[in-house]
Amino acid sequence: MPSEATLLALGAVVETRSPLQESSGATARVIVAPGASQAPWRRDPDCTRCPLHRSAYRRCIPTEGPRDPALVVVGEAPGEHEEEQVRPFVGASGQLLVSCFARAGLRRSDVTFTNVVRCRPPVISGRQSAPKPEHWRICIENFVLPDLGSIPKTVPVLLLGGTAIQAIGGRKGVAANLGRSWEVDGRRVWAHSHPVNLLPHNHSRGIGTVETLVDTIRRALGHVVAAPRETATVPDGWVAFDTEIARGWDVWHG
Repeated sequence: MPSEATLLALGAVVETRSPLQESSGATARVIVAPGASQAPWRRDPDCTRCPLHRSAYRRCIPTEGPRDPALVVVGEAPGEHEEEQVRPFVGASGQLLVSCFARAGLRRSDVTFTNVVRCRPPVISGRQSAPKPEHWRICIENFVLPDLGSIPKTVPVLLLGGTAIQAIGGRKGVAANLGRSWEVDGRRVWAHSHPVNLLPHNHSRGIGTVETLVDTIRRALGHVVAAPRETATVPDGWVAFDTEIARGWDVWHG
Protein backbone atom coordinates (compact mmCIF):
# COMPACT_ATOMS: atom_id res chain seq x y z
CA MET A 1 0.00 0.00 0.00
CA PRO A 2 1.27 3.55 -0.71
CA SER A 3 2.54 5.65 2.16
CA GLU A 4 0.68 8.74 3.28
CA ALA A 5 3.56 10.81 1.89
CA THR A 6 3.12 9.21 -1.53
CA LEU A 7 -0.61 9.87 -1.49
CA LEU A 8 -0.04 13.47 -0.54
CA ALA A 9 2.44 13.84 -3.39
CA LEU A 10 -0.20 12.60 -5.83
CA GLY A 11 -2.93 14.83 -4.47
CA ALA A 12 -4.85 15.76 -1.37
CA VAL A 13 -5.94 12.99 0.98
CA VAL A 14 -9.48 13.30 2.21
CA GLU A 15 -11.21 11.14 4.82
CA THR A 16 -14.67 10.02 3.79
CA ARG A 17 -17.15 7.19 4.27
CA SER A 18 -18.86 5.10 1.66
CA PRO A 19 -22.42 3.85 2.20
CA LEU A 20 -21.02 0.34 2.63
CA GLN A 21 -18.74 1.54 5.43
CA GLU A 22 -21.26 3.46 7.49
CA SER A 23 -22.18 0.52 9.67
CA SER A 24 -18.54 -0.32 10.45
CA GLY A 25 -17.42 3.24 10.97
CA ALA A 26 -14.45 2.67 8.66
CA THR A 27 -13.13 5.52 6.56
CA ALA A 28 -11.64 5.61 3.10
CA ARG A 29 -8.99 7.92 1.73
CA VAL A 30 -9.86 9.75 -1.45
CA ILE A 31 -7.35 11.09 -3.94
CA VAL A 32 -7.82 14.50 -5.50
CA ALA A 33 -6.06 14.20 -8.85
CA PRO A 34 -3.27 16.75 -9.47
CA GLY A 35 -4.77 20.01 -10.69
CA ALA A 36 -8.33 18.97 -9.87
CA SER A 37 -10.48 21.90 -8.84
CA GLN A 38 -13.73 20.06 -8.21
CA ALA A 39 -14.95 17.58 -5.63
CA PRO A 40 -12.65 14.53 -5.41
CA TRP A 41 -13.49 11.14 -6.79
CA ARG A 42 -13.92 8.45 -4.17
CA ARG A 43 -11.13 5.96 -3.61
CA ASP A 44 -11.06 3.10 -1.13
CA PRO A 45 -7.42 1.93 -0.91
CA ASP A 46 -8.43 -0.78 1.56
CA CYS A 47 -11.11 -2.26 -0.70
CA THR A 48 -11.55 -6.05 -0.50
CA ARG A 49 -14.83 -6.30 -2.41
CA CYS A 50 -13.42 -8.59 -5.14
CA PRO A 51 -10.43 -10.97 -5.44
CA LEU A 52 -8.37 -8.49 -7.50
CA HIS A 53 -7.24 -6.78 -4.31
CA ARG A 54 -5.15 -9.84 -3.43
CA SER A 55 -2.65 -9.31 -6.25
CA ALA A 56 -2.81 -5.52 -6.49
CA TYR A 57 0.20 -3.57 -5.26
CA ARG A 58 -1.96 -0.46 -4.87
CA ARG A 59 -5.71 -0.83 -4.69
CA CYS A 60 -8.57 1.15 -6.13
CA ILE A 61 -7.07 3.50 -8.73
CA PRO A 62 -9.72 6.24 -8.88
CA THR A 63 -11.45 8.15 -11.62
CA GLU A 64 -9.58 11.30 -12.67
CA GLY A 65 -10.81 14.48 -14.33
CA PRO A 66 -13.47 17.17 -14.08
CA ARG A 67 -17.11 16.50 -13.27
CA ASP A 68 -18.17 18.55 -16.29
CA PRO A 69 -15.79 17.13 -18.93
CA ALA A 70 -16.01 17.31 -22.69
CA LEU A 71 -15.64 13.53 -22.83
CA VAL A 72 -15.55 10.52 -20.49
CA VAL A 73 -13.16 7.66 -21.28
CA VAL A 74 -13.76 4.17 -19.86
CA GLY A 75 -11.00 1.60 -20.20
CA GLU A 76 -10.47 -1.87 -18.84
CA ALA A 77 -8.10 -1.80 -15.85
CA PRO A 78 -5.06 -0.03 -14.44
CA GLY A 79 -1.71 -1.20 -15.74
CA GLU A 80 1.74 -1.09 -14.20
CA HIS A 81 2.21 2.67 -14.56
CA GLU A 82 -1.32 3.45 -13.42
CA GLU A 83 -0.84 1.36 -10.32
CA GLU A 84 2.48 3.04 -9.57
CA GLN A 85 1.17 6.59 -10.02
CA VAL A 86 -2.36 5.90 -8.68
CA ARG A 87 -3.83 7.55 -11.80
CA PRO A 88 -5.65 6.10 -14.84
CA PHE A 89 -4.25 6.21 -18.38
CA VAL A 90 -0.71 7.43 -17.66
CA GLY A 91 1.19 4.63 -19.42
CA ALA A 92 2.08 4.35 -23.10
CA SER A 93 -1.50 3.75 -24.21
CA GLY A 94 -2.65 6.75 -22.19
CA GLN A 95 -0.01 8.92 -23.82
CA LEU A 96 -1.14 7.76 -27.25
CA LEU A 97 -4.73 8.52 -26.31
CA VAL A 98 -3.84 12.03 -25.15
CA SER A 99 -2.09 12.66 -28.49
CA CYS A 100 -5.31 11.61 -30.23
CA PHE A 101 -7.24 14.05 -28.04
CA ALA A 102 -4.91 16.84 -29.11
CA ARG A 103 -5.74 16.15 -32.75
CA ALA A 104 -9.42 16.45 -31.85
CA GLY A 105 -8.87 19.73 -30.02
CA LEU A 106 -8.90 18.36 -26.47
CA ARG A 107 -6.46 18.59 -23.58
CA ARG A 108 -6.09 15.84 -21.02
CA SER A 109 -7.63 18.19 -18.46
CA ASP A 110 -10.82 18.34 -20.57
CA VAL A 111 -11.40 14.59 -20.17
CA THR A 112 -12.47 12.34 -17.30
CA PHE A 113 -10.79 8.92 -17.19
CA THR A 114 -11.92 5.74 -15.48
CA ASN A 115 -11.72 1.95 -15.81
CA VAL A 116 -14.27 -0.80 -15.31
CA VAL A 117 -12.11 -2.24 -12.51
CA ARG A 118 -10.12 -0.26 -9.98
CA CYS A 119 -7.32 -2.75 -9.23
CA ARG A 120 -4.70 -4.09 -11.60
CA PRO A 121 -5.42 -7.71 -12.57
CA PRO A 122 -2.65 -10.27 -12.04
CA VAL A 123 0.07 -10.84 -14.63
CA ILE A 124 -0.07 -14.36 -16.05
CA SER A 125 2.66 -15.68 -18.35
CA GLY A 126 4.07 -12.20 -18.73
CA ARG A 127 0.77 -10.58 -19.70
CA GLN A 128 -1.75 -8.75 -17.59
CA SER A 129 -4.95 -10.78 -17.51
CA ALA A 130 -8.37 -9.37 -18.32
CA PRO A 131 -10.79 -8.83 -15.42
CA LYS A 132 -13.68 -11.24 -15.17
CA PRO A 133 -17.34 -10.21 -15.02
CA GLU A 134 -17.47 -11.02 -11.30
CA HIS A 135 -14.70 -8.41 -10.86
CA TRP A 136 -16.02 -5.58 -13.00
CA ARG A 137 -19.62 -5.94 -11.87
CA ILE A 138 -18.54 -5.08 -8.32
CA CYS A 139 -16.43 -2.09 -9.38
CA ILE A 140 -19.12 -0.78 -11.69
CA GLU A 141 -21.76 -0.91 -8.99
CA ASN A 142 -19.60 0.64 -6.27
CA PHE A 143 -17.45 3.10 -8.20
CA VAL A 144 -18.02 3.52 -11.95
CA LEU A 145 -21.78 4.07 -12.03
CA PRO A 146 -21.74 6.45 -9.03
CA ASP A 147 -18.96 8.42 -10.73
CA LEU A 148 -20.81 8.53 -14.06
CA GLY A 149 -23.95 9.54 -12.21
CA SER A 150 -22.29 12.78 -11.13
CA ILE A 151 -21.48 13.71 -14.75
CA PRO A 152 -24.18 15.24 -16.99
CA LYS A 153 -25.75 12.70 -19.34
CA THR A 154 -25.09 15.05 -22.25
CA VAL A 155 -21.37 14.23 -21.99
CA PRO A 156 -20.39 11.47 -24.47
CA VAL A 157 -18.64 8.35 -23.18
CA LEU A 158 -15.87 6.62 -25.11
CA LEU A 159 -15.62 2.88 -24.36
CA LEU A 160 -12.16 1.49 -25.11
CA GLY A 161 -11.77 -2.24 -25.58
CA GLY A 162 -14.03 -5.26 -25.42
CA THR A 163 -14.35 -5.33 -21.63
CA ALA A 164 -15.58 -1.72 -21.42
CA ILE A 165 -17.88 -2.23 -24.39
CA GLN A 166 -19.48 -5.21 -22.67
CA ALA A 167 -19.46 -3.92 -19.10
CA ILE A 168 -20.81 -0.43 -19.79
CA GLY A 169 -22.27 -0.70 -23.28
CA GLY A 170 -23.92 -4.08 -22.90
CA ARG A 171 -22.53 -5.34 -26.21
CA LYS A 172 -19.86 -7.88 -27.14
CA GLY A 173 -17.02 -7.67 -29.63
CA VAL A 174 -14.71 -4.86 -30.67
CA ALA A 175 -14.98 -5.50 -34.42
CA ALA A 176 -18.78 -5.51 -34.35
CA ASN A 177 -18.89 -2.15 -32.55
CA LEU A 178 -15.81 -0.29 -33.78
CA GLY A 179 -16.69 3.38 -34.21
CA ARG A 180 -20.35 2.77 -33.46
CA SER A 181 -22.57 4.77 -31.14
CA TRP A 182 -25.67 3.93 -29.12
CA GLU A 183 -27.49 4.99 -25.97
CA VAL A 184 -27.17 3.39 -22.55
CA ASP A 185 -29.55 4.66 -19.88
CA GLY A 186 -29.97 7.96 -21.68
CA ARG A 187 -26.23 8.45 -22.20
CA ARG A 188 -24.53 8.37 -25.61
CA VAL A 189 -21.60 5.94 -25.79
CA TRP A 190 -19.04 5.37 -28.51
CA ALA A 191 -16.85 2.30 -28.98
CA HIS A 192 -13.32 1.70 -30.18
CA SER A 193 -10.48 -0.73 -29.60
CA HIS A 194 -8.18 0.11 -26.71
CA PRO A 195 -5.15 2.29 -27.61
CA VAL A 196 -2.82 -0.34 -26.11
CA ASN A 197 -3.64 -2.39 -29.22
CA LEU A 198 -2.58 0.52 -31.44
CA LEU A 199 0.93 0.72 -30.03
CA PRO A 200 3.58 -0.42 -32.56
CA HIS A 201 4.51 -3.62 -30.72
CA ASN A 202 0.85 -4.61 -30.22
CA HIS A 203 -0.89 -3.54 -33.39
CA SER A 204 -1.17 -7.06 -34.79
CA ARG A 205 -3.36 -7.90 -31.75
CA GLY A 206 -6.25 -5.59 -32.48
CA ILE A 207 -8.35 -3.74 -35.02
CA GLY A 208 -8.57 -0.08 -35.85
CA THR A 209 -5.88 2.54 -36.25
CA VAL A 210 -4.89 5.82 -34.66
CA GLU A 211 -6.85 7.50 -37.45
CA THR A 212 -10.05 5.61 -36.65
CA LEU A 213 -9.62 6.45 -32.96
CA VAL A 214 -9.22 10.15 -33.73
CA ASP A 215 -12.24 9.99 -36.02
CA THR A 216 -14.34 8.33 -33.30
CA ILE A 217 -13.30 10.99 -30.77
CA ARG A 218 -14.20 13.77 -33.18
CA ARG A 219 -17.58 12.27 -33.94
CA ALA A 220 -18.27 11.77 -30.26
CA LEU A 221 -17.56 15.47 -29.72
CA GLY A 222 -19.84 16.39 -32.62
CA HIS A 223 -17.06 17.73 -34.82
CA VAL A 224 -17.95 15.31 -37.62
CA VAL A 225 -21.42 14.13 -38.55
CA ALA A 226 -21.48 10.60 -39.93
CA ALA A 227 -24.35 8.31 -40.84
CA PRO A 228 -24.81 5.45 -38.36
CA ARG A 229 -23.53 2.08 -39.52
CA GLU A 230 -25.69 -1.00 -39.24
CA THR A 231 -22.67 -3.29 -39.34
CA ALA A 232 -19.00 -2.76 -38.69
CA THR A 233 -16.72 -2.96 -41.72
CA VAL A 234 -12.98 -3.47 -41.91
CA PRO A 235 -11.30 -1.28 -44.58
CA ASP A 236 -8.42 -2.56 -46.66
CA GLY A 237 -5.15 -2.50 -44.78
CA TRP A 238 -6.65 -2.94 -41.33
CA VAL A 239 -5.85 -5.89 -39.17
CA ALA A 240 -9.17 -7.71 -38.93
CA PHE A 241 -8.69 -9.48 -35.65
CA ASP A 242 -11.15 -9.29 -32.77
CA THR A 243 -9.08 -10.39 -29.81
CA GLU A 244 -12.03 -10.74 -27.48
CA ILE A 245 -13.79 -13.26 -29.68
CA ALA A 246 -10.79 -15.05 -31.16
CA ARG A 247 -8.57 -15.29 -28.12
CA GLY A 248 -10.84 -14.86 -25.12
CA TRP A 249 -9.18 -11.62 -23.97
CA ASP A 250 -8.92 -8.13 -25.31
CA VAL A 251 -6.95 -5.22 -23.87
CA TRP A 252 -4.66 -5.82 -20.95
CA HIS A 253 -4.04 -2.47 -19.36
CA GLY A 254 -5.46 1.06 -19.27
